[in-house]
Amino acid sequence: MRRCACAFWLLAWAGLSARVEAAENNDLFSGMTAPLVGSMDYQVREAPSRRSQDPDILENRIRGNFPLAKASSDTWTLQQDLGSFHLSASPTIGPNGPTIPRDLWDIETGASFRRRITERRGWGLSASVGSASDELYHGLHETTLKATGNYHMPSGRDNSWLFFLAYSNNRHFANNVPFPGAAYLVHSPKYGLDAVIGLPFLAVRYKPVPDWSGRLSVFGPNNVSAELAYRISSPLETYAGFDWNQREWLRAGRSDHAQRLFFDEKRWSLGLRFPLRKSLRADLSGGYEFNRRMYEDTRARSSGVLAADFAPAWTVRVRLSLRL
Repeated sequence: MRRCACAFWLLAWAGLSARVEAAENNDLFSGMTAPLVGSMDYQVREAPSRRSQDPDILENRIRGNFPLAKASSDTWTLQQDLGSFHLSASPTIGPNGPTIPRDLWDIETGASFRRRITERRGWGLSASVGSASDELYHGLHETTLKATGNYHMPSGRDNSWLFFLAYSNNRHFANNVPFPGAAYLVHSPKYGLDAVIGLPFLAVRYKPVPDWSGRLSVFGPNNVSAELAYRISSPLETYAGFDWNQREWLRAGRSDHAQRLFFDEKRWSLGLRFPLRKSLRADLSGGYEFNRRMYEDTRARSSGVLAADFAPAWTVRVRLSLRL
């Protein structure tokens, strides 16, 4: 009953937000560009435990990007993100470590501004404030802040450069550091290739023939996502994917405010995508999660840290995407 209530509450919140026009969100480079098309995205994922000592995991997330105003050269956009991460039990990190809360939340509200100087040249600013904790907005040390500035300029006929300065106090690497960077954007319709090549990130989409496509993204040392997709028929697409990612929270009451709670996992998945209506698409997938662990540290670590380890588990995910 609690799980159903949680999902219903998130969907109800989505309905209120949908009064404003939405825009497509980019997880990897959020804040570097202001989206122009309205969209909302909701997903729920459940991973039942295979061992009695491990908790079941239920995760809900909803995102919305809402253009507020658009002139000939300027665009204002609102972003809203809300997620819940529920554990059926409260494991302990190590024999004497902290107890992991059963419910972890994160919420983020932000705005972006983009000015187009020419057709392929422009700049933008974005900022957001939120909270990621077992007790939302418990205090200043549980508040998350992000800010990004960027400048976009052409290079040749189709390619371009992106220069940016990004800050976040809840990033799995280079946390609390204003991070400068540059990326080269490749756009090659002839070869079906789009790529963003930068440091320390990479994003590639490749569509060599109409029915096959692939993508790869890397963001920092411990965040990788890859997918190979095949279009079975015009509306139906199947895919296989691999993901390695972290989630971060600022647990209320921790003795060291520099510490953050991490959930680290790797996942293989198989899925189907198909339209439900003209502007609504569904994504159904099943997967196998492994190397799952939760630990508390000042940064994401691959090893050498005391953690609560969870056994591998099968998972199911449902995702709905709406363009407005």
